[in-house]
Amino acid sequence: MRRNLHLSLWDAFFFSIMVGAGESFLPAFAIHIGFSDTLTGLFSTVPLAAGAIVQLLTPWGLRRVGSVRRWVVAATAVQATALLPLVFWEGLGLKSAFALFAIAAIYWGAGYAAGPVWNRWMADLVPQNVSASFFAKRLSISQYGVLLGLLVSGAALQYGLNLGIFTSAFSLIFLVAFASRAGSSFLLSMKEDSGTEVLRQKALPAVLKSVMGRGYERALLVFLFLFGASIFISSPFVNPFLLKQLAMSNSVYTFCLIALFLGKIVGYSLTHRYLGGIATERTLILGALGISPMPALWMFCTGGFSAGALQFTSGLCWGVYESALTLILFRRVSSESKVALLTIINFVQCAAILLGSLVGGSILKAFGENFQAYVVVFGWSSLLRVLVCVLFSMFWIGWPLRLPSRDLQLLNDK
Repeated sequence: MRRNLHLSLWDAFFFSIMVGAGESFLPAFAIHIGFSDTLTGLFSTVPLAAGAIVQLLTPWGLRRVGSVRRWVVAATAVQATALLPLVFWEGLGLKSAFALFAIAAIYWGAGYAAGPVWNRWMADLVPQNVSASFFAKRLSISQYGVLLGLLVSGAALQYGLNLGIFTSAFSLIFLVAFASRAGSSFLLSMKEDSGTEVLRQKALPAVLKSVMGRGYERALLVFLFLFGASIFISSPFVNPFLLKQLAMSNSVYTFCLIALFLGKIVGYSLTHRYLGGIATERTLILGALGISPMPALWMFCTGGFSAGALQFTSGLCWGVYESALTLILFRRVSSESKVALLTIINFVQCAAILLGSLVGGSILKAFGENFQAYVVVFGWSSLLRVLVCVLFSMFWIGWPLRLPSRDLQLLNDK
């Protein structure tokens, strides 16, 4: 058991370096090679939706492969390999936007295919009595891995580092990301496999039918779709706004990314320490309400410090939101339905991402991709987020935008 847990911590560290060094800089790379604001935003979302469609085959594929470990290792190896073309992109003089979108779709599809099965695998490998402390430690290590990846990549971009055949800083960044994910995949291959009972997962149609027949799960899916769509009206276009409209330098842009992840670390800790006594649905809405006004506040940013402060606050709220959602899924999802239901949730969220980004991109394009266009996109996104939160706080969990006295007492007692 200890060996599996130790390997999982190192796996998390290397995976997170990939996120910080590669995934976080994909929008900046798109701008670097000449994508427009709208195309850069869509590059952050359309491949996710394509990947979500591919990962619908996960329950079927898992049964065909016959091993949880083999499936996860294969999917993560494919994800690592998808980064290799980006290492040599500029050196080969590649220009095709379609090819770049296809590479990103493979990257996200492989990641989504691994995720639900990995969650089910870890449920077998991590004993229940140590799960809370272990995952808290793993999450902390993950965040430090992301920060390390961000710092290394930010330094490479700021100083324009290159090495031999790696003709630009982005080549080195994606090389680090590839090596980190390949290392993560190798560590996953060294863990114990799950038993054959994991393969007896409920089929996707059966789980979908069951979920749609239960009010709570159905409402959760609707909330994730509507709130996700309202988020991604603006979210994909924050990076081009920072890099083009605010003309941020590479160092300031990296500072903003780091501030976001530091905020998430604080948000995770806040949820664990102070909000644990409040119903997770209410914690979810609290985080969602905190996220809601963030796009509109970008209009008041005048420099790197204010942008960093806004990113930190946004990250904090995202940390609360993501922690609550993770707890809801952990407590509500049965083992035999876990792979299929998480696959459905991934698809619903990515459908929301695609819808929101297409709406936001259309508005941005129609208004001329200037500062005023961003005001419209960010303003509508904030308004719709608040409306979704208000509706679901009232009708899903019966919470009229206030904490009951018993929950306030829980906060005071902690």
